[in-house]
Amino acid sequence: MYLDDGIGIGCDVQETRSMAESVREDLRLSGFVINDRKSVWSPVQNLVWLGFCIDTMRLVLKVPEKRLKKVRDTGLEIMGDCVKFRKVFVRKVASFVGQIISMSTVIGSVSQLMTRCLSVDILNLRSWNDHIVLSNDSYGQIQFWLDNIDAINIRQLKCQPSCVKFVFSDASGHAFGGYVVNSRHGISHGMWSSEEIGKSSTWRELVAVHRVLIFLNHEVEGKRVKWFTDNKNIVSIISKGSMKVDLQNISLDIYRHCLVNSIHLEMEWISRSLNEKADFISQLRDSDDWGVSLQIFNYISELWGSFEIDWFASDSNHKLDKFYSRYWNMKCSGIDAFTESWANIRGWFCPSICLAYENDVAILPESVKENIERIPELLAEWRASSTTKVYYQSYMKWVTWLEKNGIHDKKSTMKPLVICMYLASLIQEGVSVSVLSSALYGIRWEYSVIGISSPTDSDLVKNVYEAGKDVCLYR
Repeated sequence: MYLDDGIGIGCDVQETRSMAESVREDLRLSGFVINDRKSVWSPVQNLVWLGFCIDTMRLVLKVPEKRLKKVRDTGLEIMGDCVKFRKVFVRKVASFVGQIISMSTVIGSVSQLMTRCLSVDILNLRSWNDHIVLSNDSYGQIQFWLDNIDAINIRQLKCQPSCVKFVFSDASGHAFGGYVVNSRHGISHGMWSSEEIGKSSTWRELVAVHRVLIFLNHEVEGKRVKWFTDNKNIVSIISKGSMKVDLQNISLDIYRHCLVNSIHLEMEWISRSLNEKADFISQLRDSDDWGVSLQIFNYISELWGSFEIDWFASDSNHKLDKFYSRYWNMKCSGIDAFTESWANIRGWFCPSICLAYENDVAILPESVKENIERIPELLAEWRASSTTKVYYQSYMKWVTWLEKNGIHDKKSTMKPLVICMYLASLIQEGVSVSVLSSALYGIRWEYSVIGISSPTDSDLVKNVYEAGKDVCLYR
């Protein structure tokens, strides 16, 4: 019979010495032969045991320098082989991964997260006698350990402070959401793009954690955070990584963000019934997430001057670097524009349909209100249509004609007679009916954008236009 790897701990030197003597005597009386060369019977506060250095003075656990040196030497040898031969013996790579994984007691789950690409490369081979061409990601992971293994070689043995922030997140088929417990503005929400909707549920859940983490960074930066999700795979992937490249890259982005922002993230799975609020947020459809085209925005900016802040926007449609959103996202300056003063600020206002027509919506029956969600979609389709581009180009030709003829007074440009003169000049040039129509609609479009009646609705303009069509058609 053999006994090995025993350890004893006492509150002080005298208690520990007494304990050691008692154990030693018990072993002797039981007939065991003690190997004194490999034993430490005198109390110490720094001891290497099972390949780890226990420091009871600082209350930390570390990997001994001898093991670290072996990792560095193996990593440098692998990189040297890659440079010299462009391939390396697979057993050497497996040894490197194994050495890192064996340190997980100290360095934690990053040992698996930052060796995942190396493991994928290893598993792609059929024999342990093969040579391997490392991917760029694997090469980067080896470099990571060479650069950082000393910095992360420590684990505190004392009790860790409890989490001070609690976050819940979830993802649905069309959106994602999350919130910080007991935080007035700690809510985040976003819509999936048409491409993202087609991704797997695991991908969406993982990206939801990443985006909510970024959007609510102001709430969790420098904090110990308990993060709840109702997807078990997410807990594992964030802790250990994934064999799937896209999921692995996202988990690495989460790790880097936490590292840069001093966030200690603890993932925990909960049942769906305990994640109802995050689920509700992820089910929201932000049907008011729309905006005007950049062309229209630039036109209005030229008309009335530049703007300083976009008061009603989102991460996907803001026209200015400084903007306010309904929910927290990565780039917004704040949420809820109504809580801020608009005085002495040149603001751009493109509010939601429901907000702009709140009083009108309130008196509608519930059966009709459902159609409101379709309005922003129609506006978005109009914004993206080629017709808008044609109108804008036609309008710019009108502006060029005004400048060429020295007509700069705004009041003059709004007179029906001036528009008739412009149409007459086009007819004289021999343009087609479609060009003449675009010219008229381009001017009318200008006035519809800024919400005022158009002089193109004048009977004089209409008559000239109709007569001009006949001339252009039968010329």
